[in-house]
Amino acid sequence: MTVEEDKALYRLFDESDASTAEGRKGTFRALMKFHSWWPETYQNLKALVSDPAHRPNFILADLLADACIDIMNEFEIPLAVHYPQMPIQMAPQKYIPGMPGAQLKHLSSEHASLWDRLREEYHVLQLIFAMKDYILFQRKMRQEMGLGPRPPPRKPDYLVLVNSFFGLEVPKDLPPLMIPIGPVLADTFQPLDTAPELLHFLHVHRRVIYVAFGSHVELPAWRVHRLIKGLCQALESGDIDGVVWAWKDRASVLKELESEVGPIAKGNIDYYAILDNKDERFKIVGWAPQRAILDQPSVCLYLSHCGASSTMEAVYHGVPVVAMPVYGDQLANGKRLEAAGVGINMDRKNFTAEELSTNIQTLVHDKQGSFARNVLRLQRIASANSRRKHVAADRIEEVMYDAELSSSDRAGKDVARRPMHLQTPDCRMSWVKANNLDLYLVYIALLAVPLGVVRWISKNWL
Repeated sequence: MTVEEDKALYRLFDESDASTAEGRKGTFRALMKFHSWWPETYQNLKALVSDPAHRPNFILADLLADACIDIMNEFEIPLAVHYPQMPIQMAPQKYIPGMPGAQLKHLSSEHASLWDRLREEYHVLQLIFAMKDYILFQRKMRQEMGLGPRPPPRKPDYLVLVNSFFGLEVPKDLPPLMIPIGPVLADTFQPLDTAPELLHFLHVHRRVIYVAFGSHVELPAWRVHRLIKGLCQALESGDIDGVVWAWKDRASVLKELESEVGPIAKGNIDYYAILDNKDERFKIVGWAPQRAILDQPSVCLYLSHCGASSTMEAVYHGVPVVAMPVYGDQLANGKRLEAAGVGINMDRKNFTAEELSTNIQTLVHDKQGSFARNVLRLQRIASANSRRKHVAADRIEEVMYDAELSSSDRAGKDVARRPMHLQTPDCRMSWVKANNLDLYLVYIALLAVPLGVVRWISKNWL
């Protein structure tokens, strides 16, 4: 994929919108581009594992590398898949409305009205209709590779490692093969000593907002215009006194805004000066040691797209978030941060500069003290959960032992394969048996027969 193709793909994600039919279709068109690499991945993996000299004992994969699931099924190689959030269709709960991770408003039914819950269920139907071409596209690719459909399981038959934690995610019962292991963060991070100008900027300012939208988000000029205007309003009102912005590719936006000037309460905004690093209140860098910045006491807010890593880092370092998610799990993360009381979620398509400056003011002043309290609460929970990455390593080792010694063919002997030790037995039963429906039918029959006899006797003999 070329740089331009990569940018076009993420622009398509940015332009998608769950509120319109065309926007929903745009999301799945972008996903079709991702999954168009499935045949190549599948063929290369199959060639690799078919060679005894290179056959792996275990596969650790990202959720988008779903060809690994087919390889697991075909070659009986144990697998662990990493997810940035709870898998959408696994371990469903009745109190989690709609499609988990893709809800319109409510993450759980606790504070949702009946109308809200109906809207969430209707949104699921809208998404299913929008993904029609996507489903047909996947089916065709699999048929060409000689594979049938692979519907997503309600419970996994492989290890699922979720880089998140309860407190951010809605708590729910999980099968043994699904483990929350987040936040997965390195024990150390690059210090700010390697960026002396940035370190000086953070030392001479007391209330800095850190702005970063990740590596792939393409910021259109109109959004940059509103962001800068809102940040300047917050600077003029004294809510913040500095802005650090990590932005590696701003050349195209700079061309569009270099001559634009917009009024604010106490003067004018020189967009060119800001984007060209000539405004002393702004420090725009192509790359930034993000964790070191978030760990600085002068950084009071984080304006973020809410990617998986950024969300975990913000929570771990205890920085409240002005959330402006763009696509995918970012949208759910924005809602989660707001629901946890550690941030305010904004609509990237419809926000105004005034809304941004107002939200900055709300978080900075925190008149009730609730944001600071919730930030500290979630930071401590995240810190405790960050040790669970070692549990993930232990569980991988455990699954490898189980797979090694439950093989269907050891030493040339045909031995029946034992089921995976962490898989609940209901996964290997029919739906009727797993839910005891046959047992309930027997109970009904046992109750119905005596009642029928009594009724017959009363009708014919009494």
